[in-house]
Amino acid sequence: MPKVKCVVQNCAHNIRGESCNAGKIDIKGIDAQAEEYTDCGTFIQRGGMSTIQSWSNINLGGVLMSSFGGSQDQLNPRVTCVVQSCRFHGEDHTCTADAIDVRNKESFSTEMTRCSTYEKRK
Repeated sequence: MPKVKCVVQNCAHNIRGESCNAGKIDIKGIDAQAEEYTDCGTFIQRGGMSTIQSWSNINLGGVLMSSFGGSQDQLNPRVTCVVQSCRFHGEDHTCTADAIDVRNKESFSTEMTRCSTYEKRK
């Protein structure tokens, strides 16, 4: 399972600026030919009812363990990726990268997020 780094500050799942408290994230962009055509389908804009909506996908055990002195690695969500053109796309829509980096700090929608780990499959 890849280590996830996410700097999308406007996402309800973003905590501590670079961690993701989601239990699972979905990287989308099935026909992507470049990083800008990938996105994090799990993005939920922070605030109000949307934050409550995000609770159904929280890695509660990881959040509690990291809050009480555990490792940040416990916040690491499972990753599903449908970007078949990516070098790291594996069987059953897994991600074979050691780490992924979700970017575009000021995103306000799924389409504005980016998986900057994307590398076009050769």
